[in-house]
Amino acid sequence: AISRHLAPSRAISRHLGCVGGGLGGDGLGGGKGAGAGAPSLPHKLVAGTEEHRQCRWVVSEALAVEGSRALALEPQYAGLGKVPHAAVAAQVACDGAPPTRREGRCFGAPLPLHSCSGLPVYVFGQFELSSPGREVLLIPDAAEPRSLSAVAWNRALFACVAAAYAALLKGLPRMLGLPTSTSSPGSMYGFWPLSASVAHEELLPLLLGPLYRSLSTQPLFLAIPRDLEDGTSEPASRRQRPVLRRLEDGVVCPPAVSGELHQFVQTHFTSFDLPPSLREELLTLAPPGTRPFSPAELRAYLKRKLTDPKKREKRLAHRAWAGMHSAAFCLELLDFCIGDLQGGGAKGGFANLVGLLLLPLASGGLAYVGQASRGGEPHVVATVQQQTLLPHLRSRFVSPECTAHETLGAYFLHNDEFLRAARLQSVTLSFFAQQLQPLQMQPSATYLHTVWQTMGRSAGGAIKPTPEVVELFGSKTLLPLRSGQAVAVGELSSTLALPAPLLQLELDGAASHWAPQASQAADAEPAAARPRVDELMSTLAVPVVDPAFVCVDEAPLKDQTAAAEALAGYIAADATEPHQLAPALVDKLGARDAAHGALEWSQLSRDGSRALLGLFAEHHVREEAVAMAQDWPPADPDASTEEAREAANGSPRLVSAGRAAALKRMPLYESVQGSLVPLEPRRYLLPQRHPFFTPRTDEFLTPTAPAPVLSLLRALGVESLEDADVFEKFLLPAFGEASLERQEAMRRHLLANWQRLRQHDGVRAALSRTRFVPTAFGLLAPSEL
Repeated sequence: AISRHLAPSRAISRHLGCVGGGLGGDGLGGGKGAGAGAPSLPHKLVAGTEEHRQCRWVVSEALAVEGSRALALEPQYAGLGKVPHAAVAAQVACDGAPPTRREGRCFGAPLPLHSCSGLPVYVFGQFELSSPGREVLLIPDAAEPRSLSAVAWNRALFACVAAAYAALLKGLPRMLGLPTSTSSPGSMYGFWPLSASVAHEELLPLLLGPLYRSLSTQPLFLAIPRDLEDGTSEPASRRQRPVLRRLEDGVVCPPAVSGELHQFVQTHFTSFDLPPSLREELLTLAPPGTRPFSPAELRAYLKRKLTDPKKREKRLAHRAWAGMHSAAFCLELLDFCIGDLQGGGAKGGFANLVGLLLLPLASGGLAYVGQASRGGEPHVVATVQQQTLLPHLRSRFVSPECTAHETLGAYFLHNDEFLRAARLQSVTLSFFAQQLQPLQMQPSATYLHTVWQTMGRSAGGAIKPTPEVVELFGSKTLLPLRSGQAVAVGELSSTLALPAPLLQLELDGAASHWAPQASQAADAEPAAARPRVDELMSTLAVPVVDPAFVCVDEAPLKDQTAAAEALAGYIAADATEPHQLAPALVDKLGARDAAHGALEWSQLSRDGSRALLGLFAEHHVREEAVAMAQDWPPADPDASTEEAREAANGSPRLVSAGRAAALKRMPLYESVQGSLVPLEPRRYLLPQRHPFFTPRTDEFLTPTAPAPVLSLLRALGVESLEDADVFEKFLLPAFGEASLERQEAMRRHLLANWQRLRQHDGVRAALSRTRFVPTAFGLLAPSEL
């Protein structure tokens, strides 16, 4: 030991500066630890003191390692007196305590440089430096002609650095002892370099790679021997006393192995107790002998130990296997075992899981993955809510923790490949319908929520009245109504499903524009409150689904791992926005009328009918405006006009073939007599007063309806009559019944307007067969003259 009253850096640099052929004394780590063929260089403990602190250093040197000796003998280097010598210095104590910082140490050439290495030790050697930056040259610089030879020398010199560094790390266990905690500041592993910390990426192949390859064959890795059913009576603290082993003698746990799984590995395998950063470094560099603890190794171990039934029961009773009695821990093991099987990562895929005793059951036991239940049927994967609906299948259920697991839940719920390999039965729509037992009483709201949640998740989205749903559940009394009753699911196609905001929507529907003269009357009554959608449906006796069950957003239902509390309904809404309401109402009113006969139209007030008709009319007007703006027909000849209009409008088209027929059957249209009539049989409009005809029957609709209503009527086929139409259809067929004065007035009207009326084919045909020409023999038709 050499003491100097100097600062630590000066003591180190002065000591290294005066090193010649070697120092006498006993070295740390052996004489030939510096490399094959290298001279025996001892490793000295150097202590430097100053006025206020005392530091303890370990220095290791190496000379002429590998190709550095031959390079030093070449003329271009020998003439310069180059010596292939390098040293590594580590500060192991300061004032009797471990150093507080190791990163950011410097290079020395041999005097300390400003260049930071990022290593936890100081590195000294006769390096070639750049000019004027005085950096250790590791990459050729085209601006410096000598950079090629300088880089070659420095790279060769790093073989000496690696040898000296390895010798230093080999000697640390004897000097510092085994660490009580690998993460403590005084741990010997604090002096091991890490890729993430080095300041130059060139150091990875030059120093870290050779260094770790050299260390992997040495007993430098703190290992915890496995603690199995060895029958010894020694306490666990003695049985699992840490020892130093070679890298090939144990497993290195990846970061994913933590918590109870890490304890299981330490119990059943010889594993290394290393800092996480060092474990990650070993897994990244993978020096010879590295055995990463892998899912394949755990699968093989579990199958080897737990396949034999006799040995299995004995082992599971032992404390080393106590964790297997916990469903959560078995799923943690299964989660790790499945890690390399995703996306076909291993040959055989999920079939590699078959035979693992890692499937927790709802009954509390364990089953082998791929094994059938006691009845020979596959085990059933179901959430805790689903299991409450099918209590008779309890012996077949896997634990609900399987579906609730953070990562495995997705596999159990909707990974078909995994379910097939593990021979598990998921709760599909058909399976659920087959197994659901009928209730003897009115179902509760909680029960219905669970049923429809199961149906929605089994279908992968909101439930619609498809043929499959009707066939499977049609007769089951599970459809919740707003009235509190439950009816058969088969009624869904004729039951209105709307979210609460649309049910409570107030409809004006241009009702305020009807009969504007009434609003000017002095004794006009105050306007009635606008009817709401739910009020109109109640009046018409149209059943409405409980809004709590109506789905507006399907995303949580499609996400099989979403919590039940995040779900907002399960039955597909007929409409979610106001502009989609009119087609939805037409569909459901038409379906209800077809399935159960006429609705309670007679109970609908005039304001209600006007509001409903106005809603339909305004939707039609918006559609026509969109159609004009888009310049129909569409440019794509393969797309139908119907589909293109619906896509542009954002909702189904109102006056389509099916909806037009439903609209015509609705008695919503006011006749000139004040009655509410359907559009079947044929109806007419007479927009202008006629001098010879006044409509007085329900065959004619009132022409004072608002413009949107009149537009809808014309789109539905209501014919708007002109002068010629009135003569053709009504006046000429009854011409002989009119008085002589009226007949003469009509003849004068026909003659006065003949230039216009002669263009009408119907008038000409009617005149040819009508007896309207006065003769001595009475009225004759033109064809009879």
